[in-house]
Amino acid sequence: MMIQNAPDGEPRFVSLMAEHNELCEQFARAFGNDRFEKPDPYEETVYVIGHHDRGWDKFDANPVLDPKSGFPTGVGGAKGPGGAATTKLSPDFNQSRHDYCGLLASMHTWGLYHARYGFSDFRVRQGGSTFVPISPEMADETNEILEAEIA
Repeated sequence: MMIQNAPDGEPRFVSLMAEHNELCEQFARAFGNDRFEKPDPYEETVYVIGHHDRGWDKFDANPVLDPKSGFPTGVGGAKGPGGAATTKLSPDFNQSRHDYCGLLASMHTWGLYHARYGFSDFRVRQGGSTFVPISPEMADETNEILEAEIA
């Protein structure tokens, strides 16, 4: 789940990863015009874009609530059953389709935690981070999984 941070009492945007995946796939299918080249290889690239966060399916179906905010924990803060494992499950899901899909999903996962390889300064909120912070409680497990993605 993606949970937008917001000041207390302000609304937050909440999106299941399945919804996020579907929207991303719609964007990818729109490429191939005078502004953006069609992805190549097309089928594998569009597939992974539409499934890049599938490791979140089980977690999103039974989210862990943050005791302070009452909201589900999301990217970077997922604790409890499935938490850090979602970092590994998405690349594994895509790898089962095709090696290229696994590689792109792995790069996406690793890049989220490492400032998008330095290629983007995108921030969801003004003044926000360019990367997903690793919660101290999940640091060892998350770092181990990210090292495995490099391998």
